[in-house]
Amino acid sequence: MNAKSLPAYLIGKLRIKDSEDYMNRYGLPVITLLEAAGAEILAVSPEPEILEGEWDSNWTVIIKFPSVSAAKQFYASGEYAPYLSLRMNELTERGSLALLEGFDPAALGL
Repeated sequence: MNAKSLPAYLIGKLRIKDSEDYMNRYGLPVITLLEAAGAEILAVSPEPEILEGEWDSNWTVIIKFPSVSAAKQFYASGEYAPYLSLRMNELTERGSLALLEGFDPAALGL
């Protein structure tokens, strides 16, 4: 484990059914939960510029958490559970989430 805690980045790529419904029922309430967890939304886009490959989503988000542990705690929390279910079972057709630990150049001896 690193001596210093590195931030973590959650990248979500979703196919949402209705943008307004998604934002009202999921997006706005979850923003408050994310802030309380020390997370920060860095970027969102319905149409990111694709430089390579396929991107079959209509909503992409990048969220910064204080650490991988903080991100996992948030994702598994009781407060987020009803929103997770809502997102997965009602508001989206499909989606993918990836959690990445921040990069520390010192780990490579740089």
